Amino acid sequence: MLKYIKLATLNRVYQLILKNKSQRFWKEMSGSVNVQKNILKHILDRHKSTDFGIKNNFKNITCFEKYQSNVSIQNYESLFPYIQKIMNGEKNILTESEVYMFEKTSGTSSKSKYIPFTKELLTEIHNGTSTWLYDIYQSFPQLLNTSSYWSISPRLGEFETTKGGLPVGLSDESEYFSIIERMFIKELMAVNPGIAKLKVEEFRFHTALDLLKDHYLGLISVWNPSFLILLLEFIEKNKTVLLRSLFDHKQIRRNRLKILENEFSCATINFEKVWPNLAFISTWADGHSRAMIWQLKKRFPSVHIQAKGLLMTEGIVSIPLHQINGSVLSYQSHFYEFLPYEETSDQALLHSELEVGKKYIPIITTSGGLYRYKTNDIIEIQSFYNTLPIFNFLGRCDDTVDYFGEKLNAIHIEKILEEFEKKYIKNCRFKMMAPVMIPHPHYGLFLEGEIDQGLFKEAENYLELQLSQNHHYLLCKKLQQLHNLKIYLVTNALEVYENDQIKNKKQKPGDYKIKVLDSSCDWPTLFHLSSR
Repeated sequence: MLKYIKLATLNRVYQLILKNKSQRFWKEMSGSVNVQKNILKHILDRHKSTDFGIKNNFKNITCFEKYQSNVSIQNYESLFPYIQKIMNGEKNILTESEVYMFEKTSGTSSKSKYIPFTKELLTEIHNGTSTWLYDIYQSFPQLLNTSSYWSISPRLGEFETTKGGLPVGLSDESEYFSIIERMFIKELMAVNPGIAKLKVEEFRFHTALDLLKDHYLGLISVWNPSFLILLLEFIEKNKTVLLRSLFDHKQIRRNRLKILENEFSCATINFEKVWPNLAFISTWADGHSRAMIWQLKKRFPSVHIQAKGLLMTEGIVSIPLHQINGSVLSYQSHFYEFLPYEETSDQALLHSELEVGKKYIPIITTSGGLYRYKTNDIIEIQSFYNTLPIFNFLGRCDDTVDYFGEKLNAIHIEKILEEFEKKYIKNCRFKMMAPVMIPHPHYGLFLEGEIDQGLFKEAENYLELQLSQNHHYLLCKKLQQLHNLKIYLVTNALEVYENDQIKNKKQKPGDYKIKVLDSSCDWPTLFHLSSR
């Protein structure tokens, strides 16, 4: 009862803290174009005396059009000489504000990037996340009496610092919120943040223990749905030793133990009975992650699962709002432009100029020193709410594989595999296409799911026909650079994929994205497959 009262009190105070920013978001929405112009003016005025600001003549930029003409569209490579100076300890390079840390990108489609963080950048991100959190509490009032789990990842190796002594890495997902918000989140956390210091093997065990102890768990927020799926499977596989450890734990109530004992004695654990107060799960659910959501819905049929907005290491682009059933532009965070995708025009547009049904690549200008930074994310405009675009994340424009000139793109592959799954597969747990070089070059579909063996060859022919709609791929086939696609049935695919990300790619559990198209040729070895 004491914990219930504590959670209820903390959540209500926390909601009051979030309320002001949320109200401002809704109040100023009709004037979002002017808000955006003011954000750009503030950033340029604030950083006009930096190396980058002087070179690009920030002091003489008076409008958006002048900004476009003075500053070319940037990518990480063009900004890296400046970032490297900051990493070495130099100041006033990209921002007048002090860079207090760096965060590494997950390196899903390229090598990890080091992104500078300033207090102003975090404030910009908070302007979006505060509105999102307040919307959750307003839409799901039952959460006011519950605890939360915000994903924590273990550190891989020693703490990293730059040559200039700046730390690298956020400790957990709650770091994206303000100091006051973090104070409340950590009081409401179901899992001890200290587990981030544990090795990967111990990390999952202690995460499971903390979550199982908590009868009041109401909200789960993880980046990758596979992270939560693997955690639930870990509980299922290790329920005996987990229950034994819980019995040894003196702070867990007897009635809580009884609930767990009853559920763990069943052949299949009912996780909604394990956490009867769980009402909300936030995770990636767009792009390639969408195919994994059914596995969470199967375990939590009554729990609301919300797709995260477009929040990346570099900044925030959109926030999901339950009230409008979609993700809208986080217009009070950074300054945004949008580059048309699949068009020859290189003219970036403002959010008010976007068209429903069209695809764009967001370009962001932030107080962290990223100016006209091309994100390489592809979004599709679904509709507008007031003056704000509602959009879905589709994938990345740099997510391609091209060994022989075949130019396969992940977005195209995802569409093919979606139809393929409907036609041939039941209970698909994992699907990914990748090149295989032995005994001769071809593409393989690595699949964990149920497929009728009598339709196996037909399924391979179907995929081959779909890939051949890409004339670059078809030309490689005609030149005999590539042979026919093959399907490889695999087991424990999520575990194998995670082990590769941790050991070989140096990614943290839960931080990586599972790709529908991968460029590595090592998957037959990793899955312990013999050549076909």
